[in-house]
Amino acid sequence: MLALIPRYPARKSTSQIARELEAAEMGVSKRTVERDLERLADLFLYTSDEEVRTLYWFYPPGARILQIPAMTPDTALVLRLTQRLLTNLLPRQTLDHLADFFVNAQAALEEHAGGRLKRWDQRVVAIDHSMPMAVPEIHESVRACIYDAVLKEEQVRAWYKARGRTQPAEYRLHPVGLVIRDGVTYLVAMVNDYTDLRHLALHRMVAAEPMHEPARPVPDLDFESYVEVSFAYPLNPEPIQLEVGIDEGLAAHLTERPLSGDQEISEDENKSGRYRVTATVADNEQLRWWLAGLGATVEVLGPPELRAEFRQHATDLARLYLDH
Repeated sequence: MLALIPRYPARKSTSQIARELEAAEMGVSKRTVERDLERLADLFLYTSDEEVRTLYWFYPPGARILQIPAMTPDTALVLRLTQRLLTNLLPRQTLDHLADFFVNAQAALEEHAGGRLKRWDQRVVAIDHSMPMAVPEIHESVRACIYDAVLKEEQVRAWYKARGRTQPAEYRLHPVGLVIRDGVTYLVAMVNDYTDLRHLALHRMVAAEPMHEPARPVPDLDFESYVEVSFAYPLNPEPIQLEVGIDEGLAAHLTERPLSGDQEISEDENKSGRYRVTATVADNEQLRWWLAGLGATVEVLGPPELRAEFRQHATDLARLYLDH
């Protein structure tokens, strides 16, 4: 019963709480619920308003809600890190639902070990090796609408201004899922009556509104596998046998973090201090970004088509820098 009481401004009547208890197979009379709520209010710090002879119950803003059993320190640490690292990723409704747990987590850390644990989450840092860039702003109304539509698997009407366009276009979207990549949030969805999946950056949405109609499903879609492939921007469906020449430092790194299960590293007999690596990898843009980012520490040896790409890339770079 206590768990059913919401935090203000949400409220629930005695009858509503009684109905929810009955739905959970804990049915008792409305009079019993009302009597118990009145007896426990002072102990558990919730209160009520009366309107037209009906009592509405709620926890006041800032009230600490009792959790039984008490939260352990390790659970509190995980919740604090979740709050800090995932606030921009989780749906607003989920964050609202977790708000009381976040408050309890902070209090639990302050109470254990003389309060020393409350600083623990400040000593854990997650590092993103991508280039630091400002995260594009998303209209809060758009974020709330899209997250809610994904959560409920419902259609949404959106006005989307694609890159290079001067005016937004109106779309009826069938949401499939959300992807956060390098600070940019994308909605994966089907547009209008098309069945192919599109990636729509939320910061390019001018406005969005719910349609309250079921979204068209995608049969047998493994969304996680789809994202791993499509957001690496594949160029060919078949993997390639990559062969590169690398220096000693990169060889040590790839020994700890192999490119694939069949990766092999051997010393280059023709070049002192150099190593050869072979591995079966996906043929996509992500591979090219990674190789280009390594600069002169890596030489693409194969396959021939990929080596030709990087030879041309090196020629273009040389021309660009030598001309100035």
